[in-house]
Amino acid sequence: MAILEMNKISIYGLNEKRKAVLEHLHKSELMEVSDFDAEDFGIGRKETAKSISQFDSYIASAALSLSIIDKYYPEKKGLFSGRIQTDESQYSMASEEINIVNKHIYDIIRSENELKQNEESIGKINLKKAQIEPYTALDIPMNSKGTSKTKIRLGSLDSQWSDEQLNIKLMEAEIFECHFEILSSSKQQTCIWFIYSQDIEETVLQFLRSIGFQEPSFGLSHRTAKKKSGFRASS
Repeated sequence: MAILEMNKISIYGLNEKRKAVLEHLHKSELMEVSDFDAEDFGIGRKETAKSISQFDSYIASAALSLSIIDKYYPEKKGLFSGRIQTDESQYSMASEEINIVNKHIYDIIRSENELKQNEESIGKINLKKAQIEPYTALDIPMNSKGTSKTKIRLGSLDSQWSDEQLNIKLMEAEIFECHFEILSSSKQQTCIWFIYSQDIEETVLQFLRSIGFQEPSFGLSHRTAKKKSGFRASS
């Protein structure tokens, strides 16, 4: 059998078809398949992982922005609406156009995030306002501590209390140099403030603990509760 000089051929194709092409060549038994260094042919091996990752990120951002738009401006679809045919030229964009589209996409996403942050801020403001409102009858700054000879305590009691009930409790504790004012009262709680002589502070504090007195959980302001509530509403 004569020995003939082998001819070399190069086959180029899609990477996804590589396995099928190799299997066909092996089955045909017409050539010996070997790998080669693509750089020797001046084409090199293009790394696509980074580009694919970037494109996937673009697609995810675009899908998110479309879902945001649909949330606020839902598209009206007919009963038999189908896919819209798009011209081939619309699939290719210049880099400047891509940058403009991406800017719009990120602007939509950023605006949605800012809207969520604002909604959370509004919720916090409304919560603080609800906490302050029971004290709006107080006509002195909420953080008032008293004078050189007096002490002031602001807080609440569980359930509904009346002036008569509190006076009876004070008399039973033999506390006479103490004034109080109920600011608001409901079945859930009674908001109240006390002013008393510094000389009996320990006695009053023990009395307040015995009736379940609790100071506000929020920070007290140098404004009156009414002004503070209005300030929160306008923030």
